[in-house]
Amino acid sequence: MPERAQGVPKREVEKGHRQPFILAGVVVAGIAAAAAVVAITLPRGDAKEPAVAKPSAPVASAGVPSAPVGEKEPGVVAPANVKLRDNRDSVSLSWGYPKGSEGPVLISGGRTGQERRAFQQLPAGTTEYIVYGLNERNDYCFTVAVIYTVDKVGASAPVCTDRG
Repeated sequence: MPERAQGVPKREVEKGHRQPFILAGVVVAGIAAAAAVVAITLPRGDAKEPAVAKPSAPVASAGVPSAPVGEKEPGVVAPANVKLRDNRDSVSLSWGYPKGSEGPVLISGGRTGQERRAFQQLPAGTTEYIVYGLNERNDYCFTVAVIYTVDKVGASAPVCTDRG
């Protein structure tokens, strides 16, 4: 039986021995909570909508046209030469940012035949983006747009996967 330190009550010595176990319990609980959050937020392979990164900045609430706007509005130019590379569970998008533009880039997308939704706003001048977490069996369409003002958006024609 271990000896108690002189002048320290038995109850104080026992508390000191429990402290590492309490700390270990708190650490294990924290790791379990973090794992649960990751498990809940990870996209599933059978998802019906594309799982995409959360916007790093507020996304404009204005609707994004599905056809280029540049020809209709003076001074509003859509991103040019939009290209899509299908990696099955992700899609790489690239485009030419309009010269002289200063607006942020807005990426919109969705399953083929469904409404495209804006999901990522990127800094002005950005020319590429990767969409992760896509269902390998579904086709998707994406639009790249430059936001000039709330009501002036230069959007590209949609580019789509063809997984036929």
